[in-house]
Formats: sequence, structure tokens, C-alpha cells
Amino acid sequence: MNNKVSVIMNCLDASEFILEALDSAINQTHKNLEVIVWDNGSKEDIQYLIEQNYKDPRIKYYRNKKTEKLGLARNKAIEKSTGDYIAFLDCDDLWNLNKVEKQLDIFNNDPEVGLVFSDAYFFDDKGVGKQIYKNRQPPTGYVFGYLLSNYFLVMSTVMIKKEVMGKMNQYFDPNYEMIEEYEFFLRIANLWKLDYCNEILGMWRMHANNTTFTKGELIPSEKEHMLKKFDLLIPNFNHQYRNEIKIVKQKISLTKSLNFYLRDERSLARSEIWDLVFTNKKALVYFIGTFLPKKIFIDLYRFFTGSMPV
Repeated sequence: MNNKVSVIMNCLDASEFILEALDSAINQTHKNLEVIVWDNGSKEDIQYLIEQNYKDPRIKYYRNKKTEKLGLARNKAIEKSTGDYIAFLDCDDLWNLNKVEKQLDIFNNDPEVGLVFSDAYFFDDKGVGKQIYKNRQPPTGYVFGYLLSNYFLVMSTVMIKKEVMGKMNQYFDPNYEMIEEYEFFLRIANLWKLDYCNEILGMWRMHANNTTFTKGELIPSEKEHMLKKFDLLIPNFNHQYRNEIKIVKQKISLTKSLNFYLRDERSLARSEIWDLVFTNKKALVYFIGTFLPKKIFIDLYRFFTGSMPV
């Protein structure tokens, strides 16, 4: 089947990495695709950069006049898409050249699958990296509860059936800047199966300008809002998923603690997680970390996790 795939690429002042990302998209073994580049109000001339390097009509560039929340920007890009499937490639990440082909094969095996993801590799500017799943197999099928408490998807490995989008009352929630993908993919997981390609098909680049590191203070309030939203959206949510919700709330406390630490408010960082120190291993690690120099702790944290707590 030669389904058309829409590649959604949101960017903001991404000149350092975007050409490499575009190369990995347009050189896919599956050729029937379009790349929607949605410029979220860059100060850099991204359009000129693309036009100077590509004459490929599959690349379609759009620009916001001002920078908006990422959830809204992703929605505007999706609205421009015409494909049968939607795939996401952030402008600083990379794909293996057979990614689209491999994932389409998985979709064709089961009509109940709404989202396919893959293994990934994250790496930093020094070339140091780590495989996401390696020897552990992530869960598949109807996995809403597990995904809620243990978010395991890498955005740039995800592909969604366009049919899924048509049955959602909204795409990404425009209120969210940091957890827009987490919340959106959870709503998909509540209705559809998730499936997995056990190969490294995506590369997630860590650098100082990742929003995960620059806007991490937004994560706790957005997660708290999300839990209230799901309570209204999903029948019996607070009771059916009470154990998972408990884990999410613990992670919210961990993120608050880390944010205090990053602002050099170390006593507040410790008090935020004190009740968890003796029952939660990560809380104990964080508590000890508050006594370390900031650079050492952050470098270790970024290497072993690749992101802020989610």
C-alpha cells in the first residue's frame, strides 16, 4: 500500500539542526510523503535556508507571525496535512531512512492500532548517547493506564493513523506547552491500541535549548490540569486509575523539587520530596543530588534519563 504520510515538523530558530532533520525525512525509502514545516515565529530566516538547500515540492513551509504554545502550533501544522498517516519529527531530531516504511507495515497488520512507535537513541553534542528501550520491551495494545504513570513514547518515533485524528474532539491541547504530546497520546491510547517496532528508527538530540530543560517549570501545573481534565473526560477515572494517578502525583513532586533545585532553592527542593524519600528510589536520588554541584547533577541526570520527569 502506497499510503501518503504527512511529516509534521515544528520549529523555532532551528537553523543549526533543521537541514539534517529534513534530509532524514525526504530521503525515506517510502517516497509518498509531505513535510509540513511549521515555523513558530522564528527570528531566523528558516524559509530562506530551506529554499536555498531544497527544491523538493514535498516540503511545505508555513510561518506563524508570533510564537505560540507548542500544542497550538502542532495543531496548525496538522491542519495543513493531507496524508493518510501523521508522523512527527522535531527539527532537531533524526530518522533512520526506513522508519516510515517499517511503521506502515505494522499498521497494516492490525486495524485496531492507532499509533505505532519505535525504539530510539538519544545523544548529546559530544556524541554520548543511550538507547531508550534496549533490552526491555515496552508495553503494547490498550495501554492507557501504563502510559499515564510511565510515559514511554519518544515524539519523533510516533506515527498516527489519520483516522484517529478524525475521531478526536481536539488534537493537541493548545493550553499545554510542555506535556502536549503526553496528554494527546494518552487520549489516543484510551481508544486505540499502540504497537511497537523493535528497531532504533529515531534519534533524539539533547542540547541546551531543548524546551524540556528550558521550560521545565511548566510541567507540574500542566500535569495537574491534565488530571482534572481526564477526571471530566474519562468515566470513573479517579477510581479506576487511582494507583497510576498516585504515581503521576509523585512525579509532579519530583519535578517541583528539581525546579527548586535549578533555582538554587535547595531546602525547598528537599522538603518537597521528603515524604517520598524512604519509599521512592528516585526521590532518594534527587534528595542526595541536591547536595551535589548543579552541573554534575544535571549532566548525570540528562545522560541517564534524557529528559525531565514526566
